[in-house]
Amino acid sequence: MAIQFNEISTNNRQPWARLEFDNSKAVTGLAENPHVIMIIGQKTSEGTAATNEIKKITQAGLEQGYFGKGSILARMIAAAKALNNQNDIFGMALSDGIGATIASTTIDLSAALLSNLVTGNHTWHLMVAGKYIPVAVADGMSGGAIATATKAVINADTTLPVLASAVSGKVNLKAKNNGTLGNDINVTQNYFDGNENPDCFSIIPIIPLMAGGTIDPDLGDAWDVIAGEQYHGIIQPYTDTSNLTSLTNELARRWNANIALDVLSYTSARATLGEATALGNSLNNPYLTFMPAQDSPSGPEIWAAEYGALDVRYLNQDPARPLHGIALNVLPPKTENRWTGEERNGLLYDGVSTYTVSKDGTVRIERAITTYQVNSVDLPDISYLDLMTPATNMELRYQWVLRMGTLFIAPRKKLANDGTPPIDGVVTPQDIKSATIALFSELQLTKGLIEDMEAFKQTIIAERSGSNRVDVLFQPNLINQLMQIAGKAQFIL
Repeated sequence: MAIQFNEISTNNRQPWARLEFDNSKAVTGLAENPHVIMIIGQKTSEGTAATNEIKKITQAGLEQGYFGKGSILARMIAAAKALNNQNDIFGMALSDGIGATIASTTIDLSAALLSNLVTGNHTWHLMVAGKYIPVAVADGMSGGAIATATKAVINADTTLPVLASAVSGKVNLKAKNNGTLGNDINVTQNYFDGNENPDCFSIIPIIPLMAGGTIDPDLGDAWDVIAGEQYHGIIQPYTDTSNLTSLTNELARRWNANIALDVLSYTSARATLGEATALGNSLNNPYLTFMPAQDSPSGPEIWAAEYGALDVRYLNQDPARPLHGIALNVLPPKTENRWTGEERNGLLYDGVSTYTVSKDGTVRIERAITTYQVNSVDLPDISYLDLMTPATNMELRYQWVLRMGTLFIAPRKKLANDGTPPIDGVVTPQDIKSATIALFSELQLTKGLIEDMEAFKQTIIAERSGSNRVDVLFQPNLINQLMQIAGKAQFIL
């Protein structure tokens, strides 16, 4: 068999001994596939990064300078990085929506006191966007003084998504970013067990919901910027119809075999049970997952960031391993407002991922599913129910394309029919078939991503298509996840 060289000439008659190096067989086993996260949101004017500019967050705190303290994007990145320091995280700020307005609310403390002045020292237990903000109510303070103190405490925490002002005993809160997400900023009091209003309050202050924020950015602005970049998780907080349509179109483009920039996307929304059901049923995408924030003190953008960051982290470690039980840092709704098991089970039939709350208040993923529910003829289809299915397919495609490219495309192999005697530099469909079987055997034995290799070997087809192409058909049996164990006890008396 003639050996094919890339560098050493065959038409030189001088005496020499030469050795060239060929790395086509240097790498054995499965390739590492480190996943990368892109988080999209809004910045404030303080942020040094320009809109539509990609910034890598190499250490905690950089996001505050790039995107502005308390901005939607800075808070999302901080929440994600707190739970995932293993995967690279990038951020990109969108331009504000044209004509967008800012959400606000007013807390009236002018009539809250039993008398004109406070007697004794107290604490008003305030919470803003999931952060506990204790306000010291000191002896001799008036309603106006309490309002001023509240303003000072809120503005002292620059990571909050609001700015406060105080006028005539009223605390005015204004979102730092415009758009509808400002309406979702939760401002509440006495969230934790044992918190009570100060004795000096004659009435419980009413905290109206944040309102008035309109028009979100256009996600479409992001796609041209990152069109050719590989991200394995895209996290974004906008759930209006226009943006979700834009997102699902981009996901479909990325998963096309000719593009193969496979990615999963994560989002959330503050939603009632009915709203979550309606939103889930309005979607049908195998690469998009949605977990509602319900009425948690933590904003939906933080839910999206934490849910996405954790999923990327654990699916990168093992794309087929179920995600239930993984803990988030967000705060749960109050006990009386949490959805029942029956309600959560209903959501799992509506394309909505669910969570549970432990006794200590820890929020944990219950089941991570995609929004895909029906096929092209509107019939129920569970083929992409669990998020692990597209995550596993993502890994299979990456490993197969890399293996085929490394063994056969990069070395510039020639193609011959099956049955051709072995010739260095020549490949046959059978060689490609054998390499595919070897790869999937590794995927079974070293990663546990598939099962039933015998059936795989029996059904794989590799055949020549024209003069320059080999077509391969194979049917990997994806490993499944253990979700339930049912027992029946037939007891005897």
